[in-house]
Amino acid sequence: MESLLSKALNQPKSWLNLFELRRASADPSFAWLTTYFVLNLALTIYNKLVLAGNFPFPYTLTAIHCLFGTLGSHICLKQGIFKRARLTSRDTALVTLFSVLYTVNIIVSNLSLCVSHATKI
Repeated sequence: MESLLSKALNQPKSWLNLFELRRASADPSFAWLTTYFVLNLALTIYNKLVLAGNFPFPYTLTAIHCLFGTLGSHICLKQGIFKRARLTSRDTALVTLFSVLYTVNIIVSNLSLCVSHATKI
């Protein structure tokens, strides 16, 4: 089933597109994606502040980030906020690949923030 957002983006340009895009913004996946990008931006700015201070250890900052992400996920799981899904081996491989790429993204971001002296916040 195609999401409202993908339908809106794949149609010819018209005023109707704006209506479809407005309907797509009510789609829960759009809200989660927007939340992800806003929180990712906030985390990057926060990491810049931490690394610009007296904590020049980007790998340690990444490990702390991953630790708290893991703890938060376990707490949410125990509280029943979400349930663990049964994954196929293909799904497990995809989630693992995404997790590795996400961790590499955090490491590269933290390293670049650590060596970047041109931008000051």
